[in-house]
Parts: sequence; structure tokens; C-alpha cells
Amino acid sequence: MNVSWSINGSTKPHKSGKAMVQLWQLQTLQSPASSSNNTPVPSNYSAISPTSGLMSRTSSVATNTGVSARSTARTGSTTLFSGSSATSVMVGSRHNGTAVLAPDPPVMVFFTVHNEKYTFLHLELTSRIFINPESCNCRKNSKTECLTAVLETKDKAINLRRSCASEASGRGLYTWDLAKFRMPRHPQYKDVEVLEKVKYLTLRFPSVEAKDEFRKELRLLEKVRDLEMDMCRNIVREKQNKDRKPAKR
Repeated sequence: MNVSWSINGSTKPHKSGKAMVQLWQLQTLQSPASSSNNTPVPSNYSAISPTSGLMSRTSSVATNTGVSARSTARTGSTTLFSGSSATSVMVGSRHNGTAVLAPDPPVMVFFTVHNEKYTFLHLELTSRIFINPESCNCRKNSKTECLTAVLETKDKAINLRRSCASEASGRGLYTWDLAKFRMPRHPQYKDVEVLEKVKYLTLRFPSVEAKDEFRKELRLLEKVRDLEMDMCRNIVREKQNKDRKPAKR
């Protein structure tokens, strides 16, 4: 959907603008080899990249909340990694162990323009990010026709990332690469600019209906995220309890 956005309430060109915003949820893409199981794919399913295998639009979240199992573990003796329901067995030089892989949070992506260059703004929607109704006209009356949503953080600043095309207008279009935000992490992800001192992010919608739709999808993503984290904690807890039990002789 289309929105107007602003960083810290600024109206300066490099801190505000218009954008198309999308919400994305991590989801394992089906490989051609496994397509024979006839698993239905939502008709509105889309992906960041045919090769990245990772993101789907929020509209398909309700039908599939799986996370991608990524191999980020080191070998060791029954090593636990904070993570999700995705687990794998590690084979180490001395002992085997279990890796619990962290669920990645949903993300918000802005398709916008910065200094006449096509630009992405990327925000991970961790549990520290929230919409504060006290920061807009909703604080006066929850039923008011407020077109604004204000994203804030419980941390010192919001980790908002910006990636621009190399040149202005269409000349740099081929370098406007959304794959930098794919999972597993793209090698260039570490070089993506992180904007400094972003205290809050204001979104203004064209209609109350558009804002309501955004809030509805965001709440759905938050439920999926929290569910994955609960599954993670349960798996870690079960594994720790199992490891504390004395081995049978």
C-alpha cells in the first residue's frame, strides 16, 4: 500500500517521502524436488527472489507459518542456540549436539526514492518495535478518523536500514537490489547503511481503511512472531531439562 513516511517527524527530503510499503514474513520456499507432494501454494504468494527462498507476503502467513532452517551452528557438545522450532543435529569432533535456530522477525520494506535514486528502507519488526497510539490522534478517541501510525522502539533507536541504487532515475535501476535483505544473509547485507538516531517512524495512510488493513496485517505478523518465539523457548527448555537428567548406565 502507498504511504507517506517521516523519520522523527522531519519534513526534510532525506528523512521523509512517499513509498509503497510491504510487510513480509519468513517462509520456506518449496524446492522443485519437493513439489511432488502437491502442497497447495497460495495464489497470492510472492517471493523476494527466485533464488533466495525466503519471504512471503503477509496475506499468506495465515496458511503457512514455517521458518527456514538455516545452518549457522558451530560444532560443540550439546550446544544450544536461541532460536525457533527449526533444529538440526551437529556432528562435532568430540560430541554431537543440537542447534536450535533463531526465528527471524518479520520485516517492513519501503519502496521509495532518496536523492532521486530508487531506494529501499528495511525494518525488522522485532518485539521491541510497536505502534504507539498515544503518539497520534488515536489518543484522543480510538474511533477517530486518524490516518497516522507511529512506530516506536523500546530501545534507544530503531534499526532502519537504507539501500539505494547506484545512480539516479532509471540509470541505476539494475543496482536497486532487494536481494541484499534476503535470508540466508546476503554478503552485502553488512554494508547496508543503518540510519542514525531514528527515534520513531511516522506513517500516514491515504484512508482509514488502508490504515486498518495495515494494522490488521501487522497484528497477524506479531502473532506469528510470538508463536515462533514460544516454540523456541519450549524447545530450548525441553532440551535443557533432558540434558540435566543423569545418563543411564
